[in-house]
Amino acid sequence: MKRIKFIKITLLVSLIFFASFGLASCGKDKTLVLRVYNWGDYIDDGISDDDTERTSSVIEDFEAYYFKETGKKVKIEYSTFDTPETMYNKVKSGSAKYDLLCPSDYMIQKMIREDMLEKFSTNAFDDEGNIKEDGTLSNYAKYGSPFFKKLFKERGWDKYSIGYMWGTLGIVYNEEKISQIEGLDLTSWNVMWDSKLKGNVSTKDSVRDTYFIGVVNEYQDELKALRDKYETGEISKLAYQKELNEIVNRHDKKTISKVEKRLETLKKNVRGFEVDSAKSDIVTGQIYMNLAWSGDAVYSMQLAEEEGIGLSYQIPLEGSNIWFDGWVMPKGANVELSEAFLNFLCIPSIAARNMNKIGYTSAIGGEDIKTIIDEWYGINSFEIEALDDNDYIIFDGQDTSVKKDAIESLDDAEITINGEYIYIDTENTGLKWCDFMEVVDLSYFFCEDTSTDKAEFYINKTYIGNQFTAQYPTEEEVNRCGIMEDFGDATEDVIKMWLSVKGNEINWIWISVIIAIIGIFVAITIYKKASDKARYRRLKLKKLQNKQ
Repeated sequence: MKRIKFIKITLLVSLIFFASFGLASCGKDKTLVLRVYNWGDYIDDGISDDDTERTSSVIEDFEAYYFKETGKKVKIEYSTFDTPETMYNKVKSGSAKYDLLCPSDYMIQKMIREDMLEKFSTNAFDDEGNIKEDGTLSNYAKYGSPFFKKLFKERGWDKYSIGYMWGTLGIVYNEEKISQIEGLDLTSWNVMWDSKLKGNVSTKDSVRDTYFIGVVNEYQDELKALRDKYETGEISKLAYQKELNEIVNRHDKKTISKVEKRLETLKKNVRGFEVDSAKSDIVTGQIYMNLAWSGDAVYSMQLAEEEGIGLSYQIPLEGSNIWFDGWVMPKGANVELSEAFLNFLCIPSIAARNMNKIGYTSAIGGEDIKTIIDEWYGINSFEIEALDDNDYIIFDGQDTSVKKDAIESLDDAEITINGEYIYIDTENTGLKWCDFMEVVDLSYFFCEDTSTDKAEFYINKTYIGNQFTAQYPTEEEVNRCGIMEDFGDATEDVIKMWLSVKGNEINWIWISVIIAIIGIFVAITIYKKASDKARYRRLKLKKLQNKQ
């Protein structure tokens, strides 16, 4: 018995030993999992636009990067949502667990208020609460736009979120179609209510964006007076932006009622409320004007450019909305792994890839982003055709041309800019400054100290007022934009108002259809009854005749 007991104990110890060894081995080779929940089509997936080529995605590159840096394997479980509300409800219910989310500005605010988010680790910040350049978010500290870092810090969001993509809300319009209509004021949101555009305007099927233009339209006189005070120096920029933000974020019951009336009148003018269709509808000419996010505007303008159609983008003078999407970690997230991924996304070359793929504007700066701006919109976007018989240099088939005798000899081998001269690789000649370029100052976005540093770009004028303006508004344009916040306790009232506005539109459409159907049915019924009566009379008459 003792022997049997000894054998049993020995076997048990052996099992425990091998189990422990196995677990240790598994732990050593264990693959970490990072669960990411993002907007659809909002990261470089490595697939070309025409689906003909495939390279590594940003996700795959991070997995390889993390293994190289740490020796640990990581697998990203990546899924997408269509609206921030979908994301919020899923996280709130606890039906799925995630480490990283990419909600919009107002949702970030809401989730912070409801204590749904993890803070970044103490390794990300210095003793003064600033993101440090040698911490876990070092790339964001070095390359994140000073504009966004300041914006987040002022609102207390910097401990929970970093910026990803951003843009503005504006008007896209068909230049040719609009030019044929006299008396349109394209500098004001009022143009969307102009009866001369009836049936040729489209707006967003979005409660927040459409509510915003309703608010701005309702308080346009107040906003104009405020802007006049700022422009004349009566109030500071800070005071102007503070009051502007207060106006565009009004959602008391009285304001909601006023906005509803404004949107009811707008509805009479628009072709319809859309989600995505207007991006192509404005290119095909089905509509002349569209309320658009700047990224969607860029997409439309690129399509239009391929078709030889001119579209423009306008941020109205009353003011607009700056929106942004940022990364956050829900409660229970793997903070260490999440911060590693975010730091990777903030490498300028990676940010440039994402920006290039999805068409929106990255919240990251750095030389790679500046290079993209130069490639897309700068002097290199011109193609030098030739020297004609009269010794003119012609640029990209445009009317702009410069006589060769205005050029001085240089040795530069490619197109470069130095001061007021443009140097061109045509017979080693240089070209003096001319009017096809515009110097645009984006220091507010790229520079920590705008008093000492400058970020000026030499932009091809053909992109001013359209693609470039949509992607990178000037500081003046940014100054007259507010940030639309979460509606808070008024959310339900705003949604009810919006459903009422949309419902009325739907009801009228269906009522018209139903009335038409009923009318046809009644007509057919009356005709059938009349026919039956006539047939009955004929049969009765025929029977009487037969009896006679």
